[in-house]
Amino acid sequence: MGKKIQIYPSKDSVYQMYKYLSAFEGSISKSAGHYNFNSIKLNQFLIDNDIVLRPVSKSSRVVNLPRNNYIVFLYGDHKAEYDDKAHDLLRHIRNSIGHALIEKTSANRAVFDITDKNKNGNLTLRGNMKENLFFALIQQLQDTKR
Repeated sequence: MGKKIQIYPSKDSVYQMYKYLSAFEGSISKSAGHYNFNSIKLNQFLIDNDIVLRPVSKSSRVVNLPRNNYIVFLYGDHKAEYDDKAHDLLRHIRNSIGHALIEKTSANRAVFDITDKNKNGNLTLRGNMKENLFFALIQQLQDTKR
C-alpha cells in the first residue's frame, strides 16, 4: 500500500485560519446565544453558493453527504442555556482548525475535507467545501451576530 502524500493549505489559508482562531478565542467564544442561524443574508449566501449546512441532534447523524460544499454538524452538544446553531458551528470550525482536522484533498483542487471530534472520538462535524467558500462562510456566520 502506498504512502499517503500530505497536501498543505496555502500560506494565505493558514493565515486566515490563524486569524479565525484568534477571533474565536478573543470574542466569538464569549458570544454564544448572539448569532442567528436563520439570518436572511446567511441563507441567501448559502443558496447563491450551493452550500448545505445541516445541523443534527445526534453524533450518529454526522455523516458525509453525496455532494460538494456541505457541513453536517452536531448542535446543542455543549451544556448551555442557549440554542445557537451558528455559534455551535463556529465552535466546531474552531476545533477543526485548532486540532488540525482540516485537510486539503488535492493539490489541483482547492477543497477542504473538514471534521471535528469530541473527546470520545465521535464525529461532531463532517464537511467538504471549496477553500474560498469555507472562509466566506465563516465570515457570513460571524456577520449574523445580533
